[in-house]
Amino acid sequence: MIDLVAYAAKHGHDPEQARQHRCRIQENQQCHLELLDGFSQAITTVVDAVTPAVVSILTNISSARRGQRAETGGSGSGVVFAPDGYILTNSHVVRGAKSLEVQLTDGTTHTAALVGEDAATDLAVIRVQASGLPYLTVGDSDT
Repeated sequence: MIDLVAYAAKHGHDPEQARQHRCRIQENQQCHLELLDGFSQAITTVVDAVTPAVVSILTNISSARRGQRAETGGSGSGVVFAPDGYILTNSHVVRGAKSLEVQLTDGTTHTAALVGEDAATDLAVIRVQASGLPYLTVGDSDT
């Protein structure tokens, strides 16, 4: 780091002016650090609130190529939006899946069934047979 006061004196500038400038820089950095700390705390709060409702989805997809059948696995994520097991995910995650397995953040796994999907919006709803699950309330962007 350059000492602004020494640099100013060495190059014929007013050391007092450099001292004042250094103080403004330090105050500005402190302000930025406080803003970043507040932002970091806000993000941490949201992550802590949302994480229990986030799930991992494992898929098993059958496909046929050149007359041969192949099974491949895929994965994605979703969000529980109702305590009785309804999960919102992307259509491309579950499209064509022969089977769906959902893993909750507590490590438990459940077999899921496709309730419906809309390829145009890339949204799908799947359901696991469970109750009392942590869930997120879907918001309204108009309010």
